[in-house]
Amino acid sequence: MRTKLVFGTITLLGLAGVAFGYQWVRQSQKGEPLIETFESETPPAEVQRAAEEGLPQFVQGLTFDELALESYGIKNLEEAQSATLGRAYPLYTVSDLTQLADYSPGQRASVLITPTQTWYFAVLIDNESRVDLTVSWHENRWQAAGIGGSLSKELDNIESITAEGSFKLVKIPPLNAVFVFLECANEESIIPLTPTGWFNLEKGKLYPAEEVLLNLAEEAKKTTEEPPDLTEQ
Repeated sequence: MRTKLVFGTITLLGLAGVAFGYQWVRQSQKGEPLIETFESETPPAEVQRAAEEGLPQFVQGLTFDELALESYGIKNLEEAQSATLGRAYPLYTVSDLTQLADYSPGQRASVLITPTQTWYFAVLIDNESRVDLTVSWHENRWQAAGIGGSLSKELDNIESITAEGSFKLVKIPPLNAVFVFLECANEESIIPLTPTGWFNLEKGKLYPAEEVLLNLAEEAKKTTEEPPDLTEQ
């Protein structure tokens, strides 16, 4: 089955508080387009509250530094003061690099992916994602941890395929890996969000999960290998 991505705008499904969906267009072996919807999760109330309380504080801090505003894709103070919260994305990772290093063809990718205690919120200006607000579990409570990056904007650039399915935003810091993991009808796929050239993969392109994970497994092996004992003669 050949897969094709279409880029454009995100489609909002339902009212506020309902999950948001992405659509991508996939072609069957007969060349017929299949439409599939992938939905993100709705954040718990305490996570949403932390984001709502944290955004004004970070925006106020930014208004004292116009150079910082520009680095976040915000043109001026007026834009900063109009910022609102958009979609929320729970962050996932692969916490066991040893298990990843042992990955072999045919294994399910989903068993490697685990949740973290971090959410990303899109910060909107004129209904456009400009920067991310991070909410993390710290000191026994959810709190806004920082503002920066543009993963939500990256996701805005993927208009997607509809049947039921799910997606996960995944970061593996030791491997410099950032990608979207898609799972639908027993098929697993990955869209790299890391700049083109990472493992010779194209940013924003849909790949079979197995192809990407085999590359990651090789890199994980290097990370998990014990360094040589230089004290031995």
